[in-house]
Amino acid sequence: MRSLLLLTILLLAGCATTGGPGGGNVTGEAIAASGQLYRQAVTAYRNRQLMQAFELASAAVEKNPANAEAWGLVGLINQRLDQPEGAEKAFRRALQLTPDAPALLNNQAGFFCSQKRWDEAQQTFARAASLDNNPVPEIAWTNAGLCARRAGDPQLAEALLKKAVQQNSGLPTALYQLASLSLDKGKPVEASTWLDQYLNHAVHTPKTLLLGARIEQALGNPAGVAAYVEKLRSAFPDSPERQQAEALSPVAQRTTGAAPGFHDESWLTTRNPSHYTIQIGSYGSLDAARQAAGGLRPPVAIQHLGNRYIVYQGDYPTLSLARTAQQALRQRAGNAAPWVRDFGSIQKGAKR
Repeated sequence: MRSLLLLTILLLAGCATTGGPGGGNVTGEAIAASGQLYRQAVTAYRNRQLMQAFELASAAVEKNPANAEAWGLVGLINQRLDQPEGAEKAFRRALQLTPDAPALLNNQAGFFCSQKRWDEAQQTFARAASLDNNPVPEIAWTNAGLCARRAGDPQLAEALLKKAVQQNSGLPTALYQLASLSLDKGKPVEASTWLDQYLNHAVHTPKTLLLGARIEQALGNPAGVAAYVEKLRSAFPDSPERQQAEALSPVAQRTTGAAPGFHDESWLTTRNPSHYTIQIGSYGSLDAARQAAGGLRPPVAIQHLGNRYIVYQGDYPTLSLARTAQQALRQRAGNAAPWVRDFGSIQKGAKR
């Protein structure tokens, strides 16, 4: 549940507190003091000082029983302290005071999910996301997707996470989860696309590097797996993800007559159609193609098309990256003229 809890704290409401229903004869001084205690409690909670946060939040609701935000924080802390009865009472009290508060609803839904009350969780997440006063409905949809995945419903999880991405195409948590779900479905090309979108908005973490290695393994690209393993070794040498990536079984490279150490056309068919590669040249014999491919940075593929052997280098997610690599390759191409191609056109040509 850590991923969901990290999102809930982002939705803690602002620090404004008021008297109101249930507040009785609360003085302005008490309301102000309650607000100050609540702000201190939020700081302690973010610093993972749970007992101090609980004491401050409890003092805030004692000063002003109508401080809905403080009640909501008491609920979150009780949840983290594995006190479900106290958490449920606090969330219920907070929503009695402010029934249409999207942050409080999101956090209550997270509590329901932690208790495996799946239906209540999904209903409450949906309510939070649908409120007109919710400035970030994508957070509620993301949490709903995480909860559905925890409940063992990957189809619902995917649908909910896609709702989150429709609201905000740059939400890293949702994009990572969609990539992971796609891989679990046996769709590594789709998973690679989601991971690329993630990298447009966030940097690699040990989790995403491991996911990338698993995707490359599913695509039959041992060089890609090795590249991710090397990144984990250099950036996160002590992470469990490095050990998991290193333990991935090497994929047998298919070389149906292409050349030892090179991919053949079957590798080309598994690439993301929107990615780019560089066609090094077209050759009349396999030996000539091998010679041209020798020394190229992997991944390298040799395609047997008709009576020609075509050499390709690289898998680049953007056109600018491919063009940069093309410039570097021109100096060593000899009489050939390397040119950038998208995998989609190569795949269509191979089907003719």
